[in-house]
Amino acid sequence: EKGIFICTAEILPLAHPDAEPGPPGEDVIELARVVDRGIRESGMVDLSQLVLQKDKSVIGIFADNSVTDHNGNLFDACSYASTAAILSSKIPKWEMQDDVPTLIEGQESIPPITTIPVSVTMGKIGNHIIVDPNSDEWASMDSRVTITSNSDGNICALQKGGHDGFTLSEIVQCGETAVRIGTKIREKLKAVQEGGQ
Repeated sequence: EKGIFICTAEILPLAHPDAEPGPPGEDVIELARVVDRGIRESGMVDLSQLVLQKDKSVIGIFADNSVTDHNGNLFDACSYASTAAILSSKIPKWEMQDDVPTLIEGQESIPPITTIPVSVTMGKIGNHIIVDPNSDEWASMDSRVTITSNSDGNICALQKGGHDGFTLSEIVQCGETAVRIGTKIREKLKAVQEGGQ
């Protein structure tokens, strides 16, 4: 009944001195899941439109993030890259012919983009909250939160990390900040979409 959307991530060894080849660690798995959740829970792509034949064949979209430079907040960098890729991508045209998925000539945009998700990551250092922490700030954070909002300004995904917590008022403040900043970033992503059409 629905097509497939999968987001992956890898941090290449040239990206950072601590990055090593091999299976992804917990931090890389979390990175991929946070990006995936923000896009999926926003409903950005109507996955039901990627069905060629119910219970038989669907189209899959894969957003693979390969990080070549790690200087802090990868959650937002990979989220924006994945969102921009979806907005500007073309996919091959497929049809069911004689009960078999068949590639036909031409390409089309990914079927309907319903919203543009934007994540904003904030870090807490002591009693201060910073937005888009760089690598030094990332290493100093007590906790962090990534909040994704959709085009309507509704929060659709949230991921908290770190060993400390946030008060209720801090989380409310972070939510308001994520929605406000998300509106500005969304305008830049819309330009990508308009350029790809």
